[in-house]
Amino acid sequence: MGNGASVNITPVKGADRLNRDNTVAKSVKNGHGPRSRSTVSARTNRSDQSKSSGENYVPSKIVKMEGRRISLKFATFKFGDFRQLTFSESHHFYTDEDEKTLEEIPPPHSPYTRKNEFFDPEDYAEVDKCASGIPKSKATSGTLKSLVSLLTDQYEDDMSKVRAIYVWLTSLNINKLSHPLKNPKVGYTMFYLMKIKERLGNYSQLFNRMCNIAGIPCVVIHGYLKGNTYEIGQKLDIKTHYGEWNAVLISSQWRFVNAFWGACALGSEKAVNAAQYKPDENYFVPDPQHLIHTHFPEEEKWQLLEDPITFKEWEEKAYLKERFFELELRLLSHQECEITTENGEIEMMFALPKKRAKDLKFMALVYMKEFNEWKILEDKKVQHDFIHVPIAEALVVKLRFPKRGIYRFELVGKDTTITEKNYDFDWVAIYKIKCEQAASPYSGFPRVGAAGWGPNNDHRLEDLGLTPLKHTQGMIFAKDGFTKLRFKFEEPELEDLQLSVKMITVKESLDEVPTETEGIRVESHDKHVIDIETTPGEESAACVFALVEDKTYGSVEVNICNYLIVSFPIDEITLKDIESTRKTLLLAIEQKKLDLLERAVDIVETKNYERHMPKETDTARDLIARLRNIQRLMHDVLALDNRVFAEIRSYPSPIPEIHDVMKAALLLLGNFEEETKYWDNVQALLGKIGKESIKRRIALFDIDTLELDIALGARKMLGNLLIDNVNQASAGAATFYVWVQGIVGEMQSRYSDMIGLVAPRTHLMSGQGKPLQMVLDVNEYMALHDI
Repeated sequence: MGNGASVNITPVKGADRLNRDNTVAKSVKNGHGPRSRSTVSARTNRSDQSKSSGENYVPSKIVKMEGRRISLKFATFKFGDFRQLTFSESHHFYTDEDEKTLEEIPPPHSPYTRKNEFFDPEDYAEVDKCASGIPKSKATSGTLKSLVSLLTDQYEDDMSKVRAIYVWLTSLNINKLSHPLKNPKVGYTMFYLMKIKERLGNYSQLFNRMCNIAGIPCVVIHGYLKGNTYEIGQKLDIKTHYGEWNAVLISSQWRFVNAFWGACALGSEKAVNAAQYKPDENYFVPDPQHLIHTHFPEEEKWQLLEDPITFKEWEEKAYLKERFFELELRLLSHQECEITTENGEIEMMFALPKKRAKDLKFMALVYMKEFNEWKILEDKKVQHDFIHVPIAEALVVKLRFPKRGIYRFELVGKDTTITEKNYDFDWVAIYKIKCEQAASPYSGFPRVGAAGWGPNNDHRLEDLGLTPLKHTQGMIFAKDGFTKLRFKFEEPELEDLQLSVKMITVKESLDEVPTETEGIRVESHDKHVIDIETTPGEESAACVFALVEDKTYGSVEVNICNYLIVSFPIDEITLKDIESTRKTLLLAIEQKKLDLLERAVDIVETKNYERHMPKETDTARDLIARLRNIQRLMHDVLALDNRVFAEIRSYPSPIPEIHDVMKAALLLLGNFEEETKYWDNVQALLGKIGKESIKRRIALFDIDTLELDIALGARKMLGNLLIDNVNQASAGAATFYVWVQGIVGEMQSRYSDMIGLVAPRTHLMSGQGKPLQMVLDVNEYMALHDI
């Protein structure tokens, strides 16, 4: 593969890597300035200049400047042709460091905790204030080393140090910097900033250097980006979609950072040269499951996913925008960006964050492709989207298409509690849809009032003091065409509230139908009741209005809620969907993958199918709670400071409790009692570094490969130990105790029916740990083996 050749997606070795790196080195991207946080409504295209693609990157120019060596330390591409670089097969990056140094650093692996479980921006408000408050003249006048010291010396934890570097770098408007009269020297902060401005360097490499100075391992990762020039379904190549970002090691876990995309200009579309910048939280330690939607590394291991995806799968992955992650949504359905519908209908589901759900508002924009142009579908009587919140933590979007063709669906949203001047709706997700035939019998939905579909879509009912008693979803199945709407109230004066209703179909608009009050009454002095009657076998909308006082206009009728009334029974398609949902749930339970389980349960709840599969749903919820607990315990152990390990090792002759806890923990990691019976051996195991370090072994621990007899052996080693006794002796040992108990408890839950058939194993050789072939009396067996 010579110059100009396309780059092989699969990881390559040796000479192929060298050719690949030469190609990468010559890649030049369109658009370079920090990303503008445009606040223009998503109904118009944003001019988001920086994310049109990646960063300009010409490593050969960077590393040879003024004949000086500039070390990146770790990168997934060759970052200099004048040094002896080797590709680490264990860590999947190039480096000039020796093998002993790499042994201190864990290889790439999926983190055990999610961002919202270990990072809250509010906890680092003081760090942000200090980092962004450093005078620009002071920060840019000295060496990069002095700047990093200024940013990080006051902190002991790596998260604060990384955060300070990220905030400073992304808060700086590099485009506004003036070039010094005298060229800055290598090693000075201004030298690197000018190279970025002149498109001879980039954010990822500068972030890497700053982390290295701070003593924090950091990797420059290269690969493909889906920026704002990306068109759904297009084929991507390294020349036009190349980019770089970072992975940084925090508490023994690799976390992503993209300072380039994180440099966010506040203001209008032309904010590239704005005076004020604000870091974008979406690109500071995002979860791998989030970043993979827009970032694809050439080195597969640096996806940091438990189950890596292929390049083809990435190309087809749903196109989720920054606002999707800002609003903390999760995708429950339609994982691919291109969708085909054979019957003209699609139902999409998104999970909402529990604490913020009621404050989020969404709209759907549907376009049809005509003569290579996208034309928005608009009709006075019909809308082609049906957005409702069937449960408090889920958003459902149903779409119907009027005819065969290609469509574009854009979901836009915002947080109604954010009051920043230019904050408005912005893209959440974008899909391309191929429709094989028009929806039938209805090609759309009745166009309803401003309250949207269902009682949970707006605050209007809540603001009035009304609560729906039964129908909490936007769609109601009315048997024989009859149903009742009931709204409870507590304030006595609400008994006099005047309600009315308009019944419309796709054949008439709201303006064409008069309001009705017949069949509306108050029952038991605490609820309004509305009788709904529709034609059996048809679909219509019940639009509820309330007469309220307005300071400007006096008494006005306000739309407070709308329901889609479906007056035909559950069809065969729905029954098949119920069974399909059950199979998805059972598969998630079998695979024991947290993401799959959460998505499956959310779908069951969103579709209101739990009554059809209560046992399976309860089993999945229990498994989710257990897996989350395992992740939390794993994080607690990995977060222990190295001084804690040194403290445990320092005991010349510890109390038996500490010895027993560490024996049990080491047994789970593969060290049998032959190795851990004596304390000096335990000390030696705790003191190992590199590949055999205790932290690294824990980070790579996989409960799915643990055997039950080993888990039972660890339980036996702990015996009747109590956490309080262990904690009094050593807080660090207590953390290990809780971890062991958590692992053992999970194994007992998974194999509850086998515990009486398997003997605890604590030794490498058979005998005491030999599995039982048959147990005639379980109680006798348990007593015999002291469990």
